[in-house]
Amino acid sequence: MEPIKNLVYFIFSLNVRAKAELMKNSANPKKINQKILFNFIKPPFETIKTKNKIE
Repeated sequence: MEPIKNLVYFIFSLNVRAKAELMKNSANPKKINQKILFNFIKPPFETIKTKNKIE
């Protein structure tokens, strides 16, 4: 369980950094922000939900 949690946090932190980069380079940060939130931050939480069902 612990290694998976660490991996999720690691991926999450990478995504936050990627989001910051994209927003810096973007003419429309709000639109990019919504896209990133949907594409990047959703998958780790889906993984956690699925994992809880399995256990």
